[in-house]
Amino acid sequence: MAEYVCDRCGEVNPVGTVFCVNCHAFLAWDQVEGEPRQPSEQNVETRVMPQIRVPATAPGAARNTESLARTGVPSDSTEGLFRITAEQREVTVPATGEPAALPLRVMNTSAIVDGYAVDAPGAPEWLTVEPSQVRLLPGVEDALPVRMRVTSATLVPAQRLHVLLRIRSMSQAPAHADVPVLVIVPVLDVPVRLNPQPRLLRVRDRDTAECTISVDNSSSNRLVQLRFTGTDPELAVRFSFEPPVLEVGPASSGSVVVAVTAPRPEPGQETTRQLTVTALDGSRRVDTLITFQQSTSASPMSTLAVRIEPSIVRVQDADSATVQITLDNRRGRSGVRLFLNGGDPERAIGFTFSPPVLDLGPGQIQAVSLRLDSWRPPPGQELTRQFTVTASDGYTSVDASGSLVQASSRAAIELLGVRLDPSVLRLSGRRGVLRAMIDNRNGAQPIRVALRGDDPENIVRLAFAPSVIDIPPGQVASSNVTISAPRAPAGQQVTRPFAVLASDGRSEVQAEGSLIQSSAERRPLARVLLTLFGALAMIIGAFSPWRAVSEQRGVDFTVDTFAQEFGFPLNLMGAEFLISVGLAILVLAALMIFGLTGRSGRLTRLSAVLAALLLVGTFVAVAFTGRDIGPGRGAILVLVGCVAGYIGGLLGRR
Repeated sequence: MAEYVCDRCGEVNPVGTVFCVNCHAFLAWDQVEGEPRQPSEQNVETRVMPQIRVPATAPGAARNTESLARTGVPSDSTEGLFRITAEQREVTVPATGEPAALPLRVMNTSAIVDGYAVDAPGAPEWLTVEPSQVRLLPGVEDALPVRMRVTSATLVPAQRLHVLLRIRSMSQAPAHADVPVLVIVPVLDVPVRLNPQPRLLRVRDRDTAECTISVDNSSSNRLVQLRFTGTDPELAVRFSFEPPVLEVGPASSGSVVVAVTAPRPEPGQETTRQLTVTALDGSRRVDTLITFQQSTSASPMSTLAVRIEPSIVRVQDADSATVQITLDNRRGRSGVRLFLNGGDPERAIGFTFSPPVLDLGPGQIQAVSLRLDSWRPPPGQELTRQFTVTASDGYTSVDASGSLVQASSRAAIELLGVRLDPSVLRLSGRRGVLRAMIDNRNGAQPIRVALRGDDPENIVRLAFAPSVIDIPPGQVASSNVTISAPRAPAGQQVTRPFAVLASDGRSEVQAEGSLIQSSAERRPLARVLLTLFGALAMIIGAFSPWRAVSEQRGVDFTVDTFAQEFGFPLNLMGAEFLISVGLAILVLAALMIFGLTGRSGRLTRLSAVLAALLLVGTFVAVAFTGRDIGPGRGAILVLVGCVAGYIGGLLGRR
């Protein structure tokens, strides 16, 4: 029986096979039974088409591909085996789970029949890409349907995210192409639901009740920010919400505590109010109803009378006052234990009752002493504070109101003046002196003040001589003020504000001044001096003896001298007698000075380093000849000049 061997992979295929069973190459040959099939004209064209093979994958290629998919970077390894066309790059996926389709087209540009599958590596767990695939003949283009849907047990928040769709070859792995797609989860806008717990609030002998309102946002996939308000038909109830603004995430729930406060009904009475709590989300509102039921017990406090004698208390230059509280139970039919308390709107008064608790029988009247403590007002002012005294049996209270009027005489320090001479002190160093003038010419009373200094930066120190001054009325006194502060940075000017304060222990007056410090920049001058000194030392050293045992100078170390010492002939047409180490030192000294024209000092430092290396190299060469290398004053001067020049170059660095 005739068989055909695939010319691509060498696989033996039985008679009648159209595609290779191994590599899927097209094998459509015209066949006569018992003879090998002859290729038709069309198939001959197919066979002579260039076959594009995917190169062998390196051991880590698959892992790298998955890594690219996880990081969201599109990759393309189709190698020309197929082509992907995306009609659109975004798709809207409903949060309720309905599928959404994304049209893609794929064209088989290879020489074999191939299949193509779609998946989404790195997609979130809630996004499902339904498996889809298509098989195409060579050169055929067709649609590749991609269907996506949300599959999550909880509601997915509204969002926009980028997902990579990977279209891969089923027969020519690892050929694939990544298509970035924008997935949009639209907003599912469903109003929140409010559930009060409990819905009926019952209180007895109390003004306030609380309940918790559960906010259910489980049907919406967007964040809501709710502001709460409350109303009642009588406008008699005050509402308080904690928190006042509640944020509830998508598919989540939250709660807010609402406190309602209303006046109690008459003793022995009951009142029921229907309350409406509203949650506002922008222009949308959601209402829920709460029933608030209050009742009050009949109490012997209904016949109790409380009086403050006197009801208006006036004090001058004092921080306390004493009044009498009269408790009258002559109309009562039963005894009561009373707890006394006081309060004021500003919470500025201290209340001391003697005694704070007493038992009052029916038909009795009793007086209690009350001490009021409060800071007196500023000098020259009068202050009136309203206060309330409360007698309570633990359930019901009876109040009485009074007023505390406090007046203070005008203080002498209010008429005191302070000035500085001069008010602006300029220093080039750390310390300076000025005078503080204390003026009591407008006052009618003597005053003793203590002087102190202050500055915002807490770095200026002020010393006073004297620091405590007695000023008679109509007189002016003075004190010497010594000011010290750290020096200003070099080349800068610093302005430091300060104040001199005069205090009598209760109040204070002040005068403001300024300290201006400046400091010259010394680095440029030091740089120039060190550089010039170093260059001069190098020049003098070049013409001075370099060796302690001979008078050989730096200019005497010529090229010819070294050539003779080491025994090699050198002819530079007479230049060998002119070129010397001393001449090089002179050139480098000139370059050090020229380096002052630059800002960085780099040329100066480089010249100093080269001169030092040249000096050391010369002595190394002398050492090789076996002669004494003890340095003379010229070598020492050159070395000192190099060090000074290098330091000068460093001062030019920023």
